[in-house]
Amino acid sequence: MVSKVLKESSSQNKEPASDRIARVRERYQKGPAFISIERAKYYTETWKETEGKNLPLSVRVALAMKNVYEKMTIYLDPDDRIAGYWTEFFLGMPIDIERGVFNQVLENELDKTSMIYFRTRGLVKSLLYMLRKGALREFLNNQKIIRASGPIPLNLGFQTMSERKINPFQIKEPDRLFLKRKILPFWNGKTIVDHLEKELVKAGLYSKDMQEFIMAVPGNTSRQVLMISTSATIASFQGISSWIMKKS
Repeated sequence: MVSKVLKESSSQNKEPASDRIARVRERYQKGPAFISIERAKYYTETWKETEGKNLPLSVRVALAMKNVYEKMTIYLDPDDRIAGYWTEFFLGMPIDIERGVFNQVLENELDKTSMIYFRTRGLVKSLLYMLRKGALREFLNNQKIIRASGPIPLNLGFQTMSERKINPFQIKEPDRLFLKRKILPFWNGKTIVDHLEKELVKAGLYSKDMQEFIMAVPGNTSRQVLMISTSATIASFQGISSWIMKKS
């Protein structure tokens, strides 16, 4: 019975897609994909308005999302069967600005100047750290071994988000300027990941040497995963709900 179902499913998958499905699939595969700042913009508007009003965290979040839903642009597409998208674009990525997981990505990878500054600063900090620890020769030898064994695990190039080959994202210039000048500076040090990192330090999960190492490594701008030792990481949102509830 199971094999019969699998065969029927396989034969159905070989049938040609309708013109609508073919169009949608091609657009998903070829893009372009855009970064939308609407969620971040409208969420931040309300977050600023509710600061210092002694409202419960859950109420502030609800009011912020209410503002987002009331003001966001609703994109409708001729090929839709269920109407509505989460941004104003067919292929769009909203920014959950309050979490802070990708804020450093947006700060450093949207334009070439920021990208070069981030990589150069990271390289200088790494070299100074290794010189301090007397580990520069060991690092260079390890780099030779890594390069000989395959692709480099971290992308340390200078490609911006719009230039990269995998998952490139575009952003409109007025949106980029507003995001970098108004939204990201406001959330610096206030995001959930910022608070989580502070709590990890207080909890003593980092040794002094590990803290110095983490601060020195240029690494990845994403904060999806936080390194707590040379052989261990922690997902920044794994188990964080209980922490948020306790703090609120």
